[in-house]
Amino acid sequence: MNITVRRAKLDELEWVNKQYERIGFRPSQSNREVIAIALLDGKKVVLGRLQRIDSSNAELGGMYVNEHFRGRKLAESIVRFLLKHTKQYEHLYCLPFSHLADFYQRFGFHLTTNQQIPKAIIEKHQWCNKTYEHETYLFELHLPT
Repeated sequence: MNITVRRAKLDELEWVNKQYERIGFRPSQSNREVIAIALLDGKKVVLGRLQRIDSSNAELGGMYVNEHFRGRKLAESIVRFLLKHTKQYEHLYCLPFSHLADFYQRFGFHLTTNQQIPKAIIEKHQWCNKTYEHETYLFELHLPT
């Protein structure tokens, strides 16, 4: 089993957004994001993204593992890759479905108590809880400065 994680290429944005469309996620915009793709033996099976909110805040999200490839720690590979691209931020937010809370807590995410959450994150959290059948949490990770 050969796992490769890399940044998505501009010509793969259509493929990325087709995956997100299939599962009801918002489309990606490459100019504000680091989009990561994990390949298993050369086949694209996982994707995720790091979205810039402003100069000190970003969101880790858009995590999707093709159902046939779950349970192989591929999502972990994507998260580790994306965390390497957070050096310029102070706060990293994540909106996981409740059943995935333990996964994100392993990386240091926790329910936020921050009183200065960016408006875009609050609005997306509300949208997620109205849109998806699973409850969505609002997690935060304080990044080293």
